[in-house]
Amino acid sequence: MPSTDWFRWTHRDSMYNNFKTGIPTFIIKQADYFQSWLIIRLDNAVTIGTLTANELDNVNPEDVAASIRTTNLYATDERNTNLEHIYSGAFPTFEKWIDDGNEVRGISFILKETADYQRIHPSELAEFGYRFGDIESQFVAIHNYASHNDFVTGLPTFTEDEQNYVGALLFKQGFAQTQEIPFLYFVIQKFNFDHLNEQYRTNVILALEMGIDRFSNSPYLSDEEKRRLALAYGNKIFIHDAPASQTEAGRWVQNGDDNHIYINWGQFLDNNGDVNQSALAETLIHEIMHVAGYSHIEIPPNAKSPGCGNTSGDEYFDSPPLRAECVIGNNQSLLIN
Repeated sequence: MPSTDWFRWTHRDSMYNNFKTGIPTFIIKQADYFQSWLIIRLDNAVTIGTLTANELDNVNPEDVAASIRTTNLYATDERNTNLEHIYSGAFPTFEKWIDDGNEVRGISFILKETADYQRIHPSELAEFGYRFGDIESQFVAIHNYASHNDFVTGLPTFTEDEQNYVGALLFKQGFAQTQEIPFLYFVIQKFNFDHLNEQYRTNVILALEMGIDRFSNSPYLSDEEKRRLALAYGNKIFIHDAPASQTEAGRWVQNGDDNHIYINWGQFLDNNGDVNQSALAETLIHEIMHVAGYSHIEIPPNAKSPGCGNTSGDEYFDSPPLRAECVIGNNQSLLIN
């Protein structure tokens, strides 16, 4: 059974990127330095809501198939205030929390006009990667079946007897999109943000994603440096607001197996309080290079970057953390890190 983490992380990443939710397809490709995952992005096809655990018959929230089945049955049950006239189904975000003593779960309700429900015979899915009883293969096969039949994508509902039919919600054109994302997008969601001002979490996530998107094809890092950088994202990393005494834009501190990155927001905010995302991305990839085991000398007095691509022989600007800054926008910001 797939971990519910994949669903939570896809949902969260989609929200960070201005969608209402997202769902994995479990279609995975191997790239040079990390896997890429094909995910579904949803916005105008869904309404985000909540249901209590009691409304969902206290289904085990870590049971993927049972949670999806129960949520779909609830959304299409005529007893639930005619929801079946509004929604073609629903999908759990696999987020849950306690509200006023009740366990509450996040739900994406799928609007009826955006997706068709179909009962598909397993034999029709065999050529698309379907394997009986394999949850992940249902996601793969239904996406492939849907795209082959002029839908954008599709999702299993687990509401049918799989011996006879597979239930699927198939999204019409214009109501969903798919995107390949680096697996490292999921990895960075395991960073600890407890010591970061919540208002900046999205900025940090998107700045980290900017670095991940750009380093693999960059000419400024060697293959070995890229490999070590990709691995470094999997370390135990804590992101902090910097103390008032910190003058650097970013600082990395190691404590045993824990890596702490401190961000001085005063270095990144303009007069309107907006964050310079490119500068933040440069600083974060610089600090992750420290996590990867690379270092540099102290910045010399009156230092001036010779420009990305022209740093050969410069002890400071040609160090891996400084060259990594060039990955973001062909620039070394000269923020002190």
